[in-house]
Amino acid sequence: EKRKKKYHENRDQILKERKEKYANDPKLREKSREYSLRRIYGVELEDYNLMLEKQNGKCAICGSTSSNSTRTKHYCVDHDHKSKKVRSLLCHKCNFAIGYSNDSIDVLKNAIKYLEHHEK
Repeated sequence: EKRKKKYHENRDQILKERKEKYANDPKLREKSREYSLRRIYGVELEDYNLMLEKQNGKCAICGSTSSNSTRTKHYCVDHDHKSKKVRSLLCHKCNFAIGYSNDSIDVLKNAIKYLEHHEK
């Protein structure tokens, strides 16, 4: 109870210090990334690196050698939201395109038809 009270009284300062530590500690960032890969996707860092190597360091859809993100240099781990099965590594733009289409092949086919119809 005391700890909760102290946290709430000093929350802004504590969060500021944590943010600074994360920004200035590459080992902490790497550890956090490894933990997230394992927890969210069940992927170890070496699995991620092997996937990236097999993809020649490129997005599996557009072939970009950039993550296309202002936040991180790392690619997104694309996965099926129903089965949770990991598919490939995608740049952020392609990952958003797949996500915003709700992984729907029909929606993506309709998007292609739409673009072809309006092509100049």
